[in-house]
Amino acid sequence: MLTCCPTAAGDYAKSTFLSAGGAYGVSPGTFLGTNSATVNTVTLGAGGKESFSSKVVAPMNQRRWYGNGVTLATGEVVVTSGADRDEVVAPGSGTPVRTPEIYDPEKNTWTKLAMQAKGRTYHNTAVLPPDGRILVGGPAPTATTAPVTPRSR
Repeated sequence: MLTCCPTAAGDYAKSTFLSAGGAYGVSPGTFLGTNSATVNTVTLGAGGKESFSSKVVAPMNQRRWYGNGVTLATGEVVVTSGADRDEVVAPGSGTPVRTPEIYDPEKNTWTKLAMQAKGRTYHNTAVLPPDGRILVGGPAPTATTAPVTPRSR
């Protein structure tokens, strides 16, 4: 979610969301990650009437499936982690994307940041602690030979 700004009356009538990366087609079952990015906006108008708009924005510098976005105090969004392909059907088959990118909604640009120390693909997370650093966590890539054991209910 991009930064929300109140109207002159102090109401929040508009929310804007950045969707970046993913996989082409429906997951699971697709394979190739995408670098596409879209900004979707929901606006609450007079009488509670809602409207929706969507626009394609600049693509990321690299394909990324299952990345994490963190909105900064500046209004920019940092996207970290993920893999270059969908790993739902074949865990561990993706190559970790270790270069985070920052999206500037004012300039509609993506900029590469310093490389992450560890690759994190599926089931990872990123948060913005009060000190302004970005905390990235979660598992490193799963080995392709990892056994899949059904759980009993």
